[in-house]
Amino acid sequence: MNETFQRILADFGHLQPELVSADPPVLLFHSFLSDAEADTFVAHGRGKYAESRGVGFDKDGKMTDVKTEIRTSRHTWCQERDCLSDPLVQAVQERVSDVTRTPVANGEFAQLVYYNACPAEGDKSCAFYKRHSDYIDGDRHRVQGVRIFTLFMYLNDVPEGGGGGTRFTDLKPEPITFMPSRGKAVLWPSVLADAPDTMDPRTHHEALPVWSGEKFGANFWIHQYDFRSAHASGCTMG
Repeated sequence: MNETFQRILADFGHLQPELVSADPPVLLFHSFLSDAEADTFVAHGRGKYAESRGVGFDKDGKMTDVKTEIRTSRHTWCQERDCLSDPLVQAVQERVSDVTRTPVANGEFAQLVYYNACPAEGDKSCAFYKRHSDYIDGDRHRVQGVRIFTLFMYLNDVPEGGGGGTRFTDLKPEPITFMPSRGKAVLWPSVLADAPDTMDPRTHHEALPVWSGEKFGANFWIHQYDFRSAHASGCTMG
């Protein structure tokens, strides 16, 4: 894993990478997306956002989406033909594959997220995602394996002081917050370098409420093994 992050620093200077935390590795790309690429993801999401949900289990013990109090954002998926066939989307997928040294097929379809503004913390209209890990324990026993990396991309600018940051709550010596800025992206592992089936609790994070404007983003979650073939066979949540 450390080799992957060192390679990014050495070979991807045009993306302006900055290693913000070495252990666990958390890396900020100051210029991961072009304006056109960011705008394309926003366009593909508009009119399609639905209530975000968490992962849980149904009465038969199968993994499923469940309503959760810790997440009140909205999202959709880039998994329809018009999105997947977009040349700009395909270019970003290949870039994610290249920097993480993983096949495109190991990645979930991009999750496009939306956070509306709210007047004050605690207001019922606030959109947020409280402290969590992207690791899903149930995936350990599934074809695709667990999520090993998250690459989160910011698709628009939020006004200064407008909130909407991504806060890594458990980093030492103190938490780190990344503020939304179009084209930037953050990469981090969900697992330990020497135990890739095991969650790294140090990369817990939260999406803070937006106070002004709105926030668009894209999650790229990368698994140990081929996710897309498993998804096509209906094996990723069963």
